Order: sequence, then structure tokens, then C-alpha cells
Amino acid sequence: MKERIFEDARRIIGDLDERTLDERASRLKELGVTHYSSIGRSTSPRMSDYSVEAAKNFVEGCFRSCIFCCAAAVDQTFRHEIIHKSKHPEEKFEKLARSDASFGKIIGYAENIVRLQPFLDDAGWLNKLRNKVAVHPLCFWPLRGDKMKEIEIIKRGLKEIIDVVDAEDGEKIKQLLIRANNQNTSEASDLLMWRPDEDILKSSALKAYQRMAGIIEGLYPSTL
Repeated sequence: MKERIFEDARRIIGDLDERTLDERASRLKELGVTHYSSIGRSTSPRMSDYSVEAAKNFVEGCFRSCIFCCAAAVDQTFRHEIIHKSKHPEEKFEKLARSDASFGKIIGYAENIVRLQPFLDDAGWLNKLRNKVAVHPLCFWPLRGDKMKEIEIIKRGLKEIIDVVDAEDGEKIKQLLIRANNQNTSEASDLLMWRPDEDILKSSALKAYQRMAGIIEGLYPSTL
């Protein structure tokens, strides 16, 4: 790997900042401000770490990373609450520290915690979105040149996303697939190969952030 000169890096970042400032500011405005309080309460430091990263990723347009961090923030929050409410916190910590203690399993454990029950549906949605979009997306067709196969793989990936996004974004995907099905191979390829899911990713990332913020604000309400 070739070393990058600091002055060049600074110039590139400066140009990028100038070109994208309004766009990033607009995305930051969309996030709003999350109000929660840790005064007199025990909260997870990693909840704060991941929620801050989620906001930064959304502002920078890294929507898959935003979704992952939103889910991770809620995962850490649930783990913290489960351990905090346990009669044997050290044993519970060791159980949740195991490598097979996935977010899905954490949500299952949370079903027994009254304090967490109002947030189970949102956490479940975040987990499904995280898995399908950010962590385990459908891999792309490895052999380029077979346009029909590439189109079918993209369609299949879009159909899988329909199962996890909300109704509004799901309808957008359905309309996109209808357009692709009504066009010839070349036109369908042009339509599908140019990242048609970008708007849906942004919308889903924003909704993931809003659900994460709702869980945090619900568990640790602020009087401000």
C-alpha cells in the first residue's frame, strides 16, 4: 500500500467537506435530537458509542453501517438491562458474553424483562433489518457477463429486502420490480445495476435510527 501525503489528504478532505456540507447538514437535520437522561440510572457506555456512530454514519451516507450501529446500540442496551435486573448478574453476564448470544437471542431473553417488553417489536424489526441488509445480504453473482443471471440475483435480493422494510419502502421495491419486469434485458440491467436500493437504504436507515432513539428515550426518559 502506497503512503498518502498528509497535505494531499487534507486537501481531498477539505474539497469533500465543501462539496457535501449542505447534503450532510440536511441528513443531520433529519435525525433530530435524541433526548435521554442517565442521571440516577445505570446505562450502557456502548449504547452511547454505537448510537453516536449510527448518527455519524447516516450523516456521511453510510446507511448499512448506520443500520448495524442502531441494532448494536439496542443490543447493548438490552444486554445491560437484562444483566442489571438479574439476581445473579455475574452469571448472567457470562451467559450473555458467549459467542452464540446473538441479538436475536438477546431479544428472546428480554421477553422476561417487564421493562423491555414495550420495545420488543421495534428491536425485532431492527434485528431483521440488520441481518438482511447490513450483516447477511445476498451475495452478488460472481461471474460477470451473464446479464440475465445478474438481473435475477438483484431481483432476488430486492425481494428479500421487502420482507424486512416497512410497507412504504416495500411498495417502492415492488414498483421497481414491476418496471424491471416490463423492460427488455438491457433496459432492466441499466435500471437495476445503478444502485436502485440507495433511496430505500437511506429511508430504512433513518427509520432504524428513529426506532433506536425511541427505545433509548423510552428506557431513559429526560425531563428536558
